[in-house]
Amino acid sequence: MKFQLILPTFLLALLASCSGPEKLDPRGYLEWIGASENGLKKEKEFDEVTIGLLYQPAEYQALKERWNGTASDLDTSNWSLRVGGLNEQLNFHFRIKSNSQVHPLELEGDRDPYFDRLQYYLTSAQRDFILVVDQQDTLECKLYHYERNYGTAPIMDMQVTFERPAQWGEELQFIYNDPLLGIGKINFTYSQDEITTIPTLAL
Repeated sequence: MKFQLILPTFLLALLASCSGPEKLDPRGYLEWIGASENGLKKEKEFDEVTIGLLYQPAEYQALKERWNGTASDLDTSNWSLRVGGLNEQLNFHFRIKSNSQVHPLELEGDRDPYFDRLQYYLTSAQRDFILVVDQQDTLECKLYHYERNYGTAPIMDMQVTFERPAQWGEELQFIYNDPLLGIGKINFTYSQDEITTIPTLAL
């Protein structure tokens, strides 16, 4: 009888520890998405730079667009319509961060002139991003934006967007084929659970 009572309690505790949060307020939601331990934010460190990637769910994007930090200022007009439109794509924030105070465009390993490298990130880098679905289907980058900071910080930020696949079974591989930093192919893998098991935003 004692065993029968203990086993269900153990199973309930195990399920609770794995289920994760169900609903979060805007601040908690943003913090959860950006926390590395939750699987949406990933990093790879190399000799001179660290490459970071963040998958941005539709609610996260809409929240970043419409909220300045206080609940009373959150614009929820046409919220479902906006989130529905964003859900038709997969959006990632891609970051190249120097491991020193030298801006990535000024690293000595880059042999091309500074403005040639800048022009690449402004106009040509989009072609070097792909998304591989279940190791079979390859999607090209649909939308791309380089967020220029004019050297105010040793980082480069890019928004990289793909059309959402109609279905996938196990994983998505985000691939960047680097032609300038001497790194080559950079691969980040997301499981389906990481993409889909996300807390609900409580508005």
